[in-house]
Amino acid sequence: TGLKEQLVALQGAIDSAYHEVAVLPRRFGVKRLMLQRSMTLLREGYDRAFSVFNSCQDEEFESGHREFMDIVKQDLVAVHIESFKLVRMCVDAVLDGHIAGHEAKDIGRCVASTRTAMGSLTSAAIRAKAKVFKQSSPLDIVGEQCICLHMCATARMAIGLADDFLAHCSGERKLDAVPAPAGERLKFDFSRDHLSFVLRNFLTIQLGMLVGALGYHNYLPAWNAGIACTSSIVLTKFTGSAISKGLVRLHGVVLGNIFGQFMYGMFAWCNYVAYGVVALIAFAWTAGTMLTYFHVPQSASIACLLGAYGLTQLGRKCSDEFTFPTMAPIINMCMAIVLALCIDLLAMLVPLPEGIKLQKASKQATKSINEMWKSLREVVSAALDAETSGTRQHRLRFATSLAVAKDLGSEAAQEVRYYSAPWKSELFSSLMVSVTSVWMTTSTIEHTASGGTNGGDKIEPYMRILRMPSVQKMRAELLEEIDSVGSMMGVLADDRVAMRNIADHYGGLPEDAEAAKETGESKAVHAETLARIMLELSRSTEAAGPRTLEEDDFSIGCALLECCRAVDRDLNAMRRSVLRAR
Repeated sequence: TGLKEQLVALQGAIDSAYHEVAVLPRRFGVKRLMLQRSMTLLREGYDRAFSVFNSCQDEEFESGHREFMDIVKQDLVAVHIESFKLVRMCVDAVLDGHIAGHEAKDIGRCVASTRTAMGSLTSAAIRAKAKVFKQSSPLDIVGEQCICLHMCATARMAIGLADDFLAHCSGERKLDAVPAPAGERLKFDFSRDHLSFVLRNFLTIQLGMLVGALGYHNYLPAWNAGIACTSSIVLTKFTGSAISKGLVRLHGVVLGNIFGQFMYGMFAWCNYVAYGVVALIAFAWTAGTMLTYFHVPQSASIACLLGAYGLTQLGRKCSDEFTFPTMAPIINMCMAIVLALCIDLLAMLVPLPEGIKLQKASKQATKSINEMWKSLREVVSAALDAETSGTRQHRLRFATSLAVAKDLGSEAAQEVRYYSAPWKSELFSSLMVSVTSVWMTTSTIEHTASGGTNGGDKIEPYMRILRMPSVQKMRAELLEEIDSVGSMMGVLADDRVAMRNIADHYGGLPEDAEAAKETGESKAVHAETLARIMLELSRSTEAAGPRTLEEDDFSIGCALLECCRAVDRDLNAMRRSVLRAR
């Protein structure tokens, strides 16, 4: 998932470059267009690399492996080298923002050599397949054929990227325009979660203004805006975790206030030497707290408040007299925490309209992962449906949903659950890993189905495979298992309901870890079904003759079967995680 996070960060940087293009369009406009076009290659390349990793990880090196690889190894390496060289040239073009005449010739020659290498790999894979069929089962080379197909797809993506860059720089055709980022388009968010955030924090700030205006003797001076100001910089998005987060923030305020006043009392004298010392201390303090904020996520909140409150105390007017420490910032923070807790308590006790009803982070996290699972179920169903001709357009929306769900899970782990069962953090994290894996695998299925066209129609060889009765049987079994795992995921919200679903599905609950492991094995992709599909594919290939691997029935079928087996493994992992966490 680290590479996927880098892709999301790169897309964020491309979106942020919108402002650079607005100021200097001629200098940065072409670069941004090229970067956005490169994202298409990176997204599909990552999904296919993940599929190759799964194939290598589960390879058993059957008898046909060595025979097959001896034939295709040299061409496989050649495709990898030529594709990498071509992509590297395209990256250099992105950095320059244009392609010079001699660079265009070099890129053209590299495109030709990449096409030659891809054709050689296609011929070698077909020869190797024919040789292995005579000596062993087609099942022995499913992973190897899948890897060859994805390498050909990589070469095709590199060639497409180079052709688009050359056509744009020569004026033959322009790259697709990059839309403005979401933050630059006026958008009103009336979702329940956003209304909940606005309502709770609005009431907290208003209540802080009222308490600060009235005051209380010398402890809380009247007309004090500090409580409301403090509430405005420690806004909370979720209910239930206010206590734990408030205590963490209180640590930051107390430490920042104490260290800031200590540095002020030691160095903030009224002379030029002290001015220089205070400036150096302020720089070092800011640098240290901000480095901690950005690079130590678990201490980010404390580091931010340390920097803010420490500099607030250090930045006061110099004095040659001793000043007594003040507790006002700490009192303001304590009052802000108390008011936030009161608002959360009222939100849970007072009935609110369904549209703005407040939810805990644990419920939102459970809802988020269930919605993602339903979406994945729809994607798998459509990708394996012989009646559906189109595929969805790939963006990074699901990656954003995964990041949101991950944050919700972290918030849920901080909830104070007095009367509820502890939040299953380990189970939630394990399920998130499997959901991410299923998402990337289904993306690879769609890339294969559309021949690499983002959001394009399914190609005819893929449709022929889907029409096989054995493939449709496998689809039905896979969807049934996905539904079964979806019902088991209810254990995050309600142990009793989820366990009843598990008991009904398996006819009882396993009593130990070993029994849970055996029970957790699904039968979505049967060996018998696989053998029948491979037999049909091998016969259709003999009749159709050789083609490029991305259009070859057998190669596409191998890629599809590998992806289905990967989804089945992820379903088994999710099922075992739930059974262990019961």
